[in-house]
Amino acid sequence: MRDRGHVFVVHGNLLRLECDAWLLPCGVGGSTAGYWRIPPNADIYDAWEWPPGDWTKVLRCVALEGDHDRPRPFATHIGGGKDAEVAWFVEGALEFVARAHERLRRDGHPPRHGRARHLLAMPIVGTGYGGGAARAGEIVTMLLPELERESEARGIDIALVSLDASNHAAAQATRRAYWASRSPHEPAWPALTEAQRARAIALAQQAVEGKLVLFLGAGISRGAGLPDWATLLEQLAARAAIDDRAGFARLDHLDRAEVLERRFGGTAALGREVASLLGSERSSLAHALLAALPVNEIVTTNYDRLFEIASEPVIGADALAVLGPGRRSDRARWLLKMHGCVTRPEEIVLTRTDYLRYAEERGALMGIVQALLMTRHMLFVGFSLDDPNFHRIADAVRRAVRGSERRGSRDFLGTALTPARRGFVEELWSDDLDWIALAEQGDDFAEAARRHDVFLDCVAAHAPRAAHLFDPAFAPLLAPHEAELTSAVSELRGLVETVRARGETSPALAVIERMLVELGAVGRVPHRALRKR
Repeated sequence: MRDRGHVFVVHGNLLRLECDAWLLPCGVGGSTAGYWRIPPNADIYDAWEWPPGDWTKVLRCVALEGDHDRPRPFATHIGGGKDAEVAWFVEGALEFVARAHERLRRDGHPPRHGRARHLLAMPIVGTGYGGGAARAGEIVTMLLPELERESEARGIDIALVSLDASNHAAAQATRRAYWASRSPHEPAWPALTEAQRARAIALAQQAVEGKLVLFLGAGISRGAGLPDWATLLEQLAARAAIDDRAGFARLDHLDRAEVLERRFGGTAALGREVASLLGSERSSLAHALLAALPVNEIVTTNYDRLFEIASEPVIGADALAVLGPGRRSDRARWLLKMHGCVTRPEEIVLTRTDYLRYAEERGALMGIVQALLMTRHMLFVGFSLDDPNFHRIADAVRRAVRGSERRGSRDFLGTALTPARRGFVEELWSDDLDWIALAEQGDDFAEAARRHDVFLDCVAAHAPRAAHLFDPAFAPLLAPHEAELTSAVSELRGLVETVRARGETSPALAVIERMLVELGAVGRVPHRALRKR
């Protein structure tokens, strides 16, 4: 059904996600607590006009006023305390959906950053300071199907955002159960074709098996309002006061950058201008969905920090290693920024000279990408495949693989995900890449880009984590076999603790302990457990 909306399940920071409107949880009197008040979240209170007095006596949900180019918060009374019914929390979430949808329609504002549908975002209400933490499993079980129905009826998209890994894993499990209970004639992810769903599930399986790596291009940041390469050059040209725009546009991208470097007065000055245009602190939906995948090796040509921002709730602040010139790390998850980062403007690669010297100055970085292409399956997202440095990398891999006559041992070096068909580009790369184009007949680019996000949501949903299995709040969600497995693992955990307490050791202990940490059986505390009423 073309007009139905979609519910995205996101592991991320609600305050750092690009959307049209979001639910700001409040207590009696409109008070907020803890997480919603600490920097950098404090700008909520400076930037928006709050209703006077105790508005919660007459309203459940109220839009905060202000003319800002940012997602609009809707303060919503969620602080029901430990005695509130589960349905009360869910009703608050549904009132937010209704009021936000009505306000967006009344104001006539189009979806932000060219999206096809408005996107509303909310936490799993009541599971933090609201008083329903102990009943988080009951809340998500009731909430998610209601959001599915609202999204379908209103034709809007909703992101259910969890800062906590347990909440996110439980929401994914609830969604899978919800769709499994519906008629076989109503498949999950109805925006996708059966073939597209199968491709998404196959990519998810590769991620779970540790075979998948990511390559992110500028297209992934469009949903966050950042420009693509051509638009970035146009914005820089405006800043440099270049009058002959038509002549400037006839130059190759690299030569345009070379002209800009001269106008701004050097590499560092050009880099600072680029950084000032790419300073967004809110990631796109695509960033958040990809950051939640069990993938530890990521490559990007982007200068912005949006993937880093999206990764923080998933693996922790500063846990993602950013590789580049003069930087190495032994952290488990890393992001290779081939062309530099806004945090180091002097290292940004943009001009023809930068590209000509790339192999000499950053050959080690090229080698990392070559190794990934030869040993993993690379998923390209938002990448135009017109980057000269990547062409050199891919050519070296082609020659190495074909020269050793191993080409027939694997069909493709990777998969290219794109909103619309790429015609001749697909033909040029047909021997190397498997192509997935999401556009269906009648789609404009915005609708195809939205389908692209739905595809990524499908991938993420089929690469589940098990963080909720050992959280007592989600015990009611467990299937009988999951409860049985959880009980067995808990016994194993107790045995390990006993052996350690006796001061005994074994090579098996380290292996078992890593498994327990990965399952969430030890070494982590649910985010909501850190909150005190």
